[in-house]
Amino acid sequence: MIRRFRASFARLSRARDGLAAVEFALIMPVFLLITVAIVDIGHAFYMKLRIVNATTAAALYAQMNGQSLTSSTLGAFLSRVQAVAVASADLPEPPVVTVLFNNASDAANLNGFYCLSGFPAVWTGTGSASGTCGGSVSSGKFVTITISASTSTLLVSDTILGPTFATSDLAIVRVQ
Repeated sequence: MIRRFRASFARLSRARDGLAAVEFALIMPVFLLITVAIVDIGHAFYMKLRIVNATTAAALYAQMNGQSLTSSTLGAFLSRVQAVAVASADLPEPPVVTVLFNNASDAANLNGFYCLSGFPAVWTGTGSASGTCGGSVSSGKFVTITISASTSTLLVSDTILGPTFATSDLAIVRVQ
């Protein structure tokens, strides 16, 4: 009886049938978690690139078309800059876009010239004519573009990546 038990045990210890399936069952959840996390990070990086590209496109549009604005054309200009940003982002959910001219959303500061310094930008007014800001830098008129967006993560967990990924970008463009 003991001899037969030893022989069965010896034969069983040499058998490798099903070992790959057991190893696969142990390792697969870890690989799946890593794969989903990589896809999430890749999606977040893609969204960040889309936001940066949209900010760049809107800033370029503002720089090319913002030189001679009046109080009657400012609203349409700000709307066009915002439309360029949304169209350039090309995301499933449109991003939130804020466009300011001389740090105001209306024509309140249209005729003012400003010096910007630091980050976040500190606005110092120089009046209604261009002045010097220090050194060889002169004051000017600026368009501020802020774009932000968020998306849900595939791996909805507050402990690993969080339930949503949010990103934003900012550009301050001198137009005059």
